Amino acid sequence: MKPPSAVLAPGGEIVIPPSSSHVDFEGELGVVMGKRCKSVSAEDAEKYILGYTCFNDVTARDLQQRDGQWTRAKSFDTFAPFGPWTGLIDPSNAEIQTRVNG
Repeated sequence: MKPPSAVLAPGGEIVIPPSSSHVDFEGELGVVMGKRCKSVSAEDAEKYILGYTCFNDVTARDLQQRDGQWTRAKSFDTFAPFGPWTGLIDPSNAEIQTRVNG
């Protein structure tokens, strides 16, 4: 779960919560939705996608292990940095690289 307060704009700084001493990053491909959808078939899903962007699924790994689930560990403010939107339309051959501090 990523609440709205987890969103962080490009160039923003991830804030490590004092309750965690082991925060991990996970470079992922983010899907930018162009319009609301629910219960959409796999065949129609592409009609709702505007494009793709880079996404960092930040996780307080020590809290995840201690809690035995992921909600708190992934939900801190600034734990969902993404963008800028790339305009990428077809992600089938996209390469994802994740860097920390350069």
